[in-house]
Amino acid sequence: MTKKSIAYACLSLIATCFAECSPCVGNKDIEDTISAPFIKVAETCSPAVVHIYGEAKSPSTSQQRQKGVNPYDEFFEQFFGAPPPQKRPQGSVGSGFFVSEDGYILTNYHVVQQAQTIYISRESDGVNIPAELIGFDKKSDIAVLKIDSQGEKLPYLCFADSDAIRVGQFVVAIGSPFELRNTVTTGTVSATHRNKLQLSQIDDFIQIDAAINPGNSGGPLLNLQCQVIGMNTAIFSQSGGSIGLGFAIPSKMLKMVYNQIREKGVVERGVMGVQLQELNSDLASAFKLPSKTTGVVISDVVKDSPADKAGLHPGDVIVSIDGKSVSSPEAVIAIVGQKTAGDTVVLEVLQGGKKKSYSIVLASPNAGIGSSDLSLQRFGMQVSILTPEKAYQQGMRIDDTGMVITSVTPNSKAAKAGLRQGMIIVVVNGKKIRSYEDLNDALKNPQDKGKHIFLVSYQGRASFHYIEE
Repeated sequence: MTKKSIAYACLSLIATCFAECSPCVGNKDIEDTISAPFIKVAETCSPAVVHIYGEAKSPSTSQQRQKGVNPYDEFFEQFFGAPPPQKRPQGSVGSGFFVSEDGYILTNYHVVQQAQTIYISRESDGVNIPAELIGFDKKSDIAVLKIDSQGEKLPYLCFADSDAIRVGQFVVAIGSPFELRNTVTTGTVSATHRNKLQLSQIDDFIQIDAAINPGNSGGPLLNLQCQVIGMNTAIFSQSGGSIGLGFAIPSKMLKMVYNQIREKGVVERGVMGVQLQELNSDLASAFKLPSKTTGVVISDVVKDSPADKAGLHPGDVIVSIDGKSVSSPEAVIAIVGQKTAGDTVVLEVLQGGKKKSYSIVLASPNAGIGSSDLSLQRFGMQVSILTPEKAYQQGMRIDDTGMVITSVTPNSKAAKAGLRQGMIIVVVNGKKIRSYEDLNDALKNPQDKGKHIFLVSYQGRASFHYIEE
């Protein structure tokens, strides 16, 4: 066959393909078959997705005038001066989705972190509905909200197993980018278990190329079975818009955090009691390991921790956890971060060059910052032990005891009770507070079930505050 005849044959084939794909002559059956799953996800899942608006604690003053909107602005300003600056309520916007028929909603914590008042609106009615912040987990950037469903059975989404997703599979994202509500975008999973992104303390993300933009935060990432596989959380962009690098929190983390907050009011992660570092070629050589060995080095073991009791030592190299290979401290933290106290993890470890297996039951966090979080996070506040320096600053005796309120979440139960950052908790439910243990015991034994009375000191004045569970 000559080059000329080959060219004619190719042109004929292209023309045939073009005719089959032409809008006028196209194969509608093929189009319907390809589009059907995406249409089903959009139609089925959109009613369960909400727009979230968080109104800031206090309005900020806008100092800038919008020139050119009114042609007489500059004329009047020459004679009467600039009008007083207008106060405009500042807030955050994002997305969320129902995870129960009685009104529980998941979103990103950063969407509501600074909000004094939170509202959600649904696609079906567009009405602003007040929402309560039930709890949050800073480490994973997840928050749980609740609205009064008033007896209505709300549409909600179910979780898929994010460990089962595969690179290349189709995904659908729904949210409110730039407040364009219930926007649907599609794409594929670009990667799984992305870490070292420094997007949250637990760095474990699904990477997607579906377009997500500011306002998508907190919205669902769905598979073609209409199940949640993640929560859209962040993008990498130089322009502020999507360039095909989006990141979502895996559904396994979402489910764990939601169940913990709904059942306990807080997230109580299990701990092994180890410190970790990267295994580089120099350390591998020092430990007499093959140069291509991958794993994570245990640099320290906390005394009497689960790891210590199991027989782990500094210098041991964790190769896998629950059958999943690990090559960075972030990978270990991500896996353990999805576990709760009492859960068991199976570690494969290189100890003196020999491979060993350890079954470790994770413990509750030791007394300290973790205990503080567990005690009072459900009320929306965190505390630390009162130091002599802080006592002196507050006009107290340097040997006075108590807990300093280090943060209070806007619109939380603590905020509504009048508790503020800097206050010193002296007595809880009639019990003087000297330690985290005192605080935990006092909260477990209120004089009236479910009702807690706090005596606090602030700038030399004492006051009582009441919080109901």
